Amino acid sequence: MPGSESKSWKATGLLILMAATSQPLLAQLPDPTRPPDYTPEVQASDASAEENRSWVLSSVLISPARRVAVLNGRTVSRGDAIGDAVVIDIKPAQVVLVRDGRELTVQLLPSNVKKDAAKKNKQ
Repeated sequence: MPGSESKSWKATGLLILMAATSQPLLAQLPDPTRPPDYTPEVQASDASAEENRSWVLSSVLISPARRVAVLNGRTVSRGDAIGDAVVIDIKPAQVVLVRDGRELTVQLLPSNVKKDAAKKNKQ
């Protein structure tokens, strides 16, 4: 039927339009699996925490063949430069950077989440 083909194209176009316009709305939704009081934590050996708040470690992959991490949305390996810092080590739950001669440690999970879980297990 000629009329049903036109309706099919209109419906397809409407679905594409809805999908394209919903992306900004979906980006604003919080991650349902993240703890309610979660905030990325950065520890610095010599630098102030205020100076290093911009580092967010999302993932770490360690295998016998390689070590990679996702830092600020970018996949990095040992020796890679990211911004004005260089990755010097990738550990199971953290990445160590050097910037301006100072070491910075970016944690995968904040330490308070780990401590709270440990306290609950003791009870």
